[in-house]
Amino acid sequence: MNRGVKLRQTYRRVAKKAVIMVGRYAHAKQFRRMRNRLRKLRTWLGRVFRDLRRKVPRPDFSVSELLRLCELLHAQQSTDKKKLYSLHEPA
Repeated sequence: MNRGVKLRQTYRRVAKKAVIMVGRYAHAKQFRRMRNRLRKLRTWLGRVFRDLRRKVPRPDFSVSELLRLCELLHAQQSTDKKKLYSLHEPA
């Protein structure tokens, strides 16, 4: 989703591969490797999130809703009750 904001770095290519590998590692019961990839994904999400917060100080409604969902996703723990599982269907 391009909104005209020039990001420092996007991680789009490496994040796509990391998501695929998380699924593969989980299926193969390689949970330590899976958690490593998930931690890396969360780190990348935090970096992009902070960069967006710096560059878009007053976002419009659609961007602010996406930033709110990203903040929830970044801050959630495995023991939380109301987890966010997908950005396209937040429930």
